[in-house]
Amino acid sequence: MVRPTKRQVLQAAQYTDFKDAPIVAAAKRARIDYLVSLDRRHLVGVTEVARQSGLRIVLPGEFLEEVRKQ
Repeated sequence: MVRPTKRQVLQAAQYTDFKDAPIVAAAKRARIDYLVSLDRRHLVGVTEVARQSGLRIVLPGEFLEEVRKQ
């Protein structure tokens, strides 16, 4: 389990919804390949969050398609 620092959470809160900031910050800290989420309102398809975080944020179905290609 990865726990982001308070500073990392506050940085993520600058470009994503505050309730999602700990998730985004932990994903960045863990250096994950994909952040899989159903949150289309705040995460999936939100260009600014993906750009600022550097994360690939996808729906579960998109993730499965990517994994099957590999």
